Amino acid sequence: MMQAMATHEQTNGAVSREQAPEYLECLQALARELESAMASIAANGHASFEESVSRQLLLCSRLTGLAARHESGRIDVSLQAAPRAVDDLGIRIEDAKAKLLKLNRNYSALLNHTRRTVQMFAGLARCYSGYSHTGASAAPSRTWSSEM
Repeated sequence: MMQAMATHEQTNGAVSREQAPEYLECLQALARELESAMASIAANGHASFEESVSRQLLLCSRLTGLAARHESGRIDVSLQAAPRAVDDLGIRIEDAKAKLLKLNRNYSALLNHTRRTVQMFAGLARCYSGYSHTGASAAPSRTWSSEM
């Protein structure tokens, strides 16, 4: 998958030549969304993270739709003109796929790390849930805070 592909058949038949520009655009947009989601996690931006996940789902649906449309009406582009343009587009698609694969691995690792961190904080909260800190007032108050 890391090698640049020259023709449509070499791009695993994911899309037709006519759909290739839209496919490339979707791959690039999905890569931007993964970067945006990782930045949201780093900034503790829950709302922006949720929005990014929604956009990721839409882009994945769009990519699936492109592949499904291609499967229903297969087009042989090996006999069509402009092989240089097909080569360049194939290379750009494979570059986008490689970038997306790398980002996906980083995103997965970050999500796993975040999950473990949240589990750790939840465990700490459970440990302290039975203890009260009595202040100056007659009513006991429970306080526990954490800043990430």
